[in-house]
Amino acid sequence: MATNTRRFAAVAAAGVLALTGVAVVTHSAADTTTVSVTQLQAEAQRLAADVDTYAAQPAPTATVTVTPAPQTIPVPGPTVTVTQAAPTVTVTAPPVSPSGQQMPATEPAGWTRVYSAEDWTGVDLNTAFAAYPANWPDTSKHGIYSAATNTTATPGLLTITLKTDQAGVHRVTALQPNAGKGQLYGRYSVRAKMDANGRGYKTAWLLWPDDGAWPAHGEIDWPEGNIPSAPSAFAHYASTAGGQDAFSQSVSNTGWHTYTIEWSPGRVVFYLDDKVVGVSTKLVPSTPMHWVLQCETELGAGAVTPPASTVATIQIDWITIATRA
Repeated sequence: MATNTRRFAAVAAAGVLALTGVAVVTHSAADTTTVSVTQLQAEAQRLAADVDTYAAQPAPTATVTVTPAPQTIPVPGPTVTVTQAAPTVTVTAPPVSPSGQQMPATEPAGWTRVYSAEDWTGVDLNTAFAAYPANWPDTSKHGIYSAATNTTATPGLLTITLKTDQAGVHRVTALQPNAGKGQLYGRYSVRAKMDANGRGYKTAWLLWPDDGAWPAHGEIDWPEGNIPSAPSAFAHYASTAGGQDAFSQSVSNTGWHTYTIEWSPGRVVFYLDDKVVGVSTKLVPSTPMHWVLQCETELGAGAVTPPASTVATIQIDWITIATRA
């Protein structure tokens, strides 16, 4: 700015001198120079041109750059709603029992279950049961045992069919649960229903001595009776002299019922639907026995040979076998 001011002053002075025609002498410490008016006028014009050029330039513009300090600006986060679904509760109902009564989950105090069958689905009868030899005559000699051809397992039921085949042979069966064989004392239950039109056939479901020594080692039967009838219970004495205790009752075997034999040292108790039918304490068998669901033709006084048209079905819902705890 100071240089520009001096130039302006010089131009102004030169202009004045030029107008007056007076020579200007510039003094310095060293010498003295004489300048003509013409020279001064030329310098004045040059300086004036410089002034005009300078004046035409725009004023300088200051640029200020402001860098803001870093700031943390809180940004509200999204609202997250977690919805927890209610837990799914699956209730598995027990299988529907064809007989209307489920197999008991446990045995009474003093007994431990060793076998049970209820659903029957997928049960291999050849593995679960033994049978009397094929073509072996039954007790009355009017029927022939043939378990393989007249016993079926379906969901919920074991069905035994007693009938006359095309050759005129009365086909019967006797199933022996493999579980419990060789067992001394036990509790045996079966829930079953007999056919109302099974005339000529009967049941004698029994405990038989493993060694086959009869009557010395006794026999226990329940239910034993014609189909249909009100079956009885029998406790054959373990004696070479034979003999038995017999217990009758009035409930028909054509409805669903639970038959139980409870065999313990010196005592046999027979139950029908958990009610005592009879108790035997005389010469009770005391050697191992096995259970047989023996189905056969009628025998004894008044026995009827099955008509060829008779088809007797025996349905079993469930069975259990227990040993003394």
